[in-house]
Order: sequence, then structure tokens, then C-alpha cells
Amino acid sequence: VLILGFGIRQSFIKYTSTETGRLKFDQFKLKVPFFGIIFHFLELNNLCVILELLISSGIPLMDALEILKDSQKNMVFKHALTKCQEEIAKGSTLTKGMEGLTVFPVTFRNLLSMGEESGRMQPGLLKLGRYYQVQIDYRLDNLSKLIEPILLAVIFGMVLTLALAILLPIWKINEVMRPKF
Repeated sequence: VLILGFGIRQSFIKYTSTETGRLKFDQFKLKVPFFGIIFHFLELNNLCVILELLISSGIPLMDALEILKDSQKNMVFKHALTKCQEEIAKGSTLTKGMEGLTVFPVTFRNLLSMGEESGRMQPGLLKLGRYYQVQIDYRLDNLSKLIEPILLAVIFGMVLTLALAILLPIWKINEVMRPKF
């Protein structure tokens, strides 16, 4: 069992070290129930905070997107930012580049669009960063409520197993000791 577990672990590490394996794993992480949305919000929060800092520092948008792309851990977001860079290089806007990409929610794109049109993206990015941080905190606070029934079921199973381990031998002894007529 240990050798099999070690082999599976090594295979997983080798698979995720390739670009396609990492992309598939990151796509899977974003689709996992409950945790996927937390991973998604973490990446969006990271994106908002870093992009706001870079733009407020006076770095041009193309350079800021390149730095932002390097800071992202999720390959899905890296590919999405690459597509955005390609659209900007063609002369389009950032939000036009985000239109066909499902990793960027509609509200995210709309707020960035308003910021691009007004020429003030920093306040919108700050608000989006705060929004995603609040959402992450809320979901992590509710994680204990989600895990509680699972923990109760596990504890019930352990207590039941312990009780049966104690009582079954007693019942067996009782059967053996009972006189048969």
C-alpha cells in the first residue's frame, strides 16, 4: 500500500509538472464543489490587488499584464491573461479581451469596463479586491458549518465501531456459555 501510494504521488507530481497536466489540474481545482469558488475568488482577488498596484505605480497596461501573468499561480488565469494581452496588442481594450473568457465574471468585466471608459481603473480594482476578500472570508467562515455534519458522521462511525468491538465478543461469550437443551 505504501509503495502504491508513493507511486501515485510521484505520478501525480510528474503529471502536474507538465504544462498540460498543470492546466488540467488547475481547471479541476476551479470546478471542485465549494472549494473551487474559493480558489477562483483567491485568484481574482490576487489579480485585482496586483493590477491595481501596478497601474497606480504608472506601469503601462501591457507591462502590468505581463507582470500580473507571472504572479498568477493558476494556469487557467495565465492563459486568460495571455489572451487579454493579445487582444490589447491588436488595439482592443482589456475588457474586450476578457469577453469570451469564463474565468472573469460579468460583474468583474463590467466594473473594469467602466474604469477603462472613465480612465480610472484603480478605484474599481480596489472595490473588486475588497469584494473578493469579503467573499473569501465569508466562505471560509462557513467552512466549519459545512464540515460539521461530516465530522459528526465520522465520530458516530468511530463510536459505533468501538462499541461493536466491545460488545460483540461479550455476545459471543454469552452464546457459548448459554446451556443448550
